[in-house]
Amino acid sequence: MRKRFVIHDSSIEECVESLENKNTRGKTKQDVKLLNDFLRGEEKERARVVSNYSRGPLAELIRSVRRKDGGEYEPSSLRSLLASVERHLKKNSYLPSIFSDRLFELTRRCLESKQKRKSKKQAVGTRTKLLPPLTNQEIDVLYEINK
Repeated sequence: MRKRFVIHDSSIEECVESLENKNTRGKTKQDVKLLNDFLRGEEKERARVVSNYSRGPLAELIRSVRRKDGGEYEPSSLRSLLASVERHLKKNSYLPSIFSDRLFELTRRCLESKQKRKSKKQAVGTRTKLLPPLTNQEIDVLYEINK
C-alpha cells in the first residue's frame, strides 16, 4: 500500500520558486534592478530598502524612466514594470498593493496620464472624416442589390 503523504526534501518556498516561470522571475529581477538603479541615482543621500517604498519614488520612476535608446516606454511596459515590483514586494511580505492601495494612488495616476498621453499622440492626424449614417432609402437599396 502506498503512503498517502509524501515527505519532501525541499522547503515550500523552494517548491513554489521552482514552479515559477523562469521568464517571469528574470523580468522581475531585471525590473527590481532598474528600480534600485533609479533610487541609487536619484536619492544617493537616502539609502532605502525596496520594501520601505511609499508612493513617491514609484511615481517618479514611471514619470522619468526611458528605454536604453532614450525613447519612451509603452504604457503596457510601464504597467508590467509595476507588476514586477509588486511581485517582489509581495514575496518580501509587503502588504499594500501598488494597483489598489491608497498609498500608491499617485503612482497609478502617473501611469494613467502616460496612457492617456500615448493614446492622444496616436490619435493625432489619424482620424478620418466620419461619413454620415445611411438613410433608410440607402439601406433599402443595399438590400435590393444583395438579393
